[in-house]
Amino acid sequence: MPEGADDVGLVDADGRLVPVQEVARHPRELAVEQHDEASILEIFRRVHRRELFGRQVRRIRIGDAELTFDLGRVAGAATFDPVLAEAEVAAAAAARPGPWTLRLVDEDRRILVASVSCPPLGWTSVAPVARNESDPTPEGAVSSPEAGDVLSNGLLTVAVEPAGTLRLTTTSGVELTGVGRLVDGGDRGDTYNYAPPARDDLVSEPTSVEVTLLESGPLRGRLEVVRRYALPVGLEADLDARTTQTATACARTVVELRAGEPFVRLRVDVDNPARDHRLRLHVPTARPASESAAEGQFAVVSRGGPAEGGWGEEPIPTYPASAFVDAGGVSLLLTQPTEYELCSDRELAVTVLRAVGQISRNIHPLRIEPAGPEIATPKAQLPGGATYELAILPHGEDWSSADTLGAAERYRHPFATYEGAGASDASGSAAGLRVDGDGVTLSSLRRRGDHLELRLVAQTDRPTTALVTGDFSAAPRCDLRGRPGEELAVRGDTIELALGPWEIATLQIR
Repeated sequence: MPEGADDVGLVDADGRLVPVQEVARHPRELAVEQHDEASILEIFRRVHRRELFGRQVRRIRIGDAELTFDLGRVAGAATFDPVLAEAEVAAAAAARPGPWTLRLVDEDRRILVASVSCPPLGWTSVAPVARNESDPTPEGAVSSPEAGDVLSNGLLTVAVEPAGTLRLTTTSGVELTGVGRLVDGGDRGDTYNYAPPARDDLVSEPTSVEVTLLESGPLRGRLEVVRRYALPVGLEADLDARTTQTATACARTVVELRAGEPFVRLRVDVDNPARDHRLRLHVPTARPASESAAEGQFAVVSRGGPAEGGWGEEPIPTYPASAFVDAGGVSLLLTQPTEYELCSDRELAVTVLRAVGQISRNIHPLRIEPAGPEIATPKAQLPGGATYELAILPHGEDWSSADTLGAAERYRHPFATYEGAGASDASGSAAGLRVDGDGVTLSSLRRRGDHLELRLVAQTDRPTTALVTGDFSAAPRCDLRGRPGEELAVRGDTIELALGPWEIATLQIR
């Protein structure tokens, strides 16, 4: 961090200023203590070589009845000897008896978000600089044009509705209302299968709503929506109805919109004071839908018509999804495997939590026979609550035309960032492999011995072509066990590989 800078920016590997947004500053004064000329020396009992309170002592400063320890995450270039420093302080304290002030001061640390370009599967560096000029304007900058309950980036506008749900409006004219509605119902099932009580009591209206603007842009805008609900604390003894006794549950939703992104990110943190219930988040579709499409294991599965069942289980229309689920012109981008349901022709629901108390139940309304032993599972009641993350992409088209695969990849795989350990003026960047192609998705890339193993999948129902670009000289195809086969032609630095619908291809990059 540039010493004494009021405004801090970042420069990329080419020395160009990049758009930044400061979102937080760490407090610098960690502690202030009052001592006399004798007790001031006790601070040195806390110093282990250069470590003090988890930081490194960079230097000490002795003033008029004031001793300051300057600390940092790394020691810096200056030398520090605790024995010599203690002797210096002892001499100063003896010369100036009476009260002393001890200050522990951390380095200037700030949290920035930045718009940084990086080569495909590569790395790049940025460095902090004192900022004396305006940052470049980010493309699709985020703003909050209203009184703290609206975010917009030129592609998507997100507004908080009175009930704490969201209204999403795209520049192409797609509008969704009631986004993020939370619906809680009873669950008398087990860890295998959901089952509603005979007389269910659904809770969907919050008792209170609070909205706070956390960040207003230009790179990232964030709103916090806090909703409280009165949830039945459990089921009656016969499991056929929810109790009349309620407890307050709090759902905190952070709504995040980033510059240039056509989707909005949601993080929902839910307290859970109740037992035997299921909480789901609902998102309306942009148009009527009779089927859904969900990304899974090397495929996107379309589902419609009657629910799946069999082998003694009553069919219920809940299904799994991995990277995304899409229906009626809206895609839900997912960070983890998720249970979803197309509840009607105009709404998708994803399960935020299921709180149940048995591995299996011998008597289950939707299953003829037990799925396992009837053993209590108190932690499956999720007494600590749950956190759920997803992003919502309204597009009004089908998933393949809306680049839902690309959006899901960008959402699921954020940048990995690290603090550099080299010289302060070190900079650079390097590219790795680049993969292009309509519907072509990188499934894995790993080192195996003297080569890289690259696995691709064509997530499309049409033939496509994968282009792999990088610094390599040979690239034989291999089977799923890693046994090499056909040698592919390398033209310059590129391989062109024809793929059939849903085909999986594995290459050995040398």
